[in-house]
Formats: sequence, C-alpha cells, structure tokens
Amino acid sequence: MLLDEAGFTRVSTFGVQAYLRPSDPAGPALLAGVVRSLAPAIISHGIASADELKLDTLERRLAEAGAQAGSVILMPTVAGAWGVRA
Repeated sequence: MLLDEAGFTRVSTFGVQAYLRPSDPAGPALLAGVVRSLAPAIISHGIASADELKLDTLERRLAEAGAQAGSVILMPTVAGAWGVRA
C-alpha cells in the first residue's frame, strides 16, 4: 500500500458501499445520468446509436427493468486511508 511505502505506520482504511433498492428512483437516475454524459463517446465510437440509446426514455426504462428484475444498484464506493508518519 502507498502509505506503507511512504513510511506511515498504524495505517487504517475504510470503505463505504451503498446499495439502492429496486424501488429507489436515485438508482435509475444515476445510471441514466452516466449514460447521458457518455452518450457522445458511445455514439462517436459506434457502440450504440442515439436511436438505440433513446435517452429521453432511458431513466424510465432502467427503473422498469430494475423493478422487474428486483435488482439493486451499487453506488460508487467511498474509500479512505490514513496513518502516522514518524
């Protein structure tokens, strides 16, 4: 670990991982936002067309699919580390 290599002792870490239930509207909103922000790159690299993405209905479709499948959405992990440097 970098802190060990930098000479820190008593190194501690933590991580927090949130899970969003299938009924939580924040999950589909988050995923749709990510796809919207990446849409220009997705389209320009030929991964999908604008017609295939259908950004105007993406959030609703994600919500419906997630509810039907009973799936959870994992938020980005928050992680941290600290130590003492003598």
